[in-house]
Amino acid sequence: MRYLCTKPSLMSKKPIWYKSLKYAVNGVWWVLKKERNFQIEVFFVFINLLLMFFFDVSRLDAVAIVFCCALVLSAELMNTAVEKLCDFVHPQYHASIGLVKDIAAAAVLCAAMMSIVVGIIVYFPYIKQYF
Repeated sequence: MRYLCTKPSLMSKKPIWYKSLKYAVNGVWWVLKKERNFQIEVFFVFINLLLMFFFDVSRLDAVAIVFCCALVLSAELMNTAVEKLCDFVHPQYHASIGLVKDIAAAAVLCAAMMSIVVGIIVYFPYIKQYF
């Protein structure tokens, strides 16, 4: 197998853990600044946090909501990475690249739809108490 980096010392050397963390935070920060969908999803994470405290949801319900929020945000981050990689590899429009992007976006849609279902299941009993 042929690698872009020909120096073995550069291929095997990993950054110190806190530098890896910094790179990850930089990635999240960039997506937060540039991607509208991620911004909307982060807004809904905050709405869910407020609802969790307002309804005083059980610990298990809170875990389900937090897990779903993390799943949607992670899927959006992966979708953005796939889109950026596709744009780099093939800047012009190509049907196959479009299909790859559509599939990555479908993963976000799937996570979001299932999170909505979980949200309805979790919040319905709490909302029912107030009406």
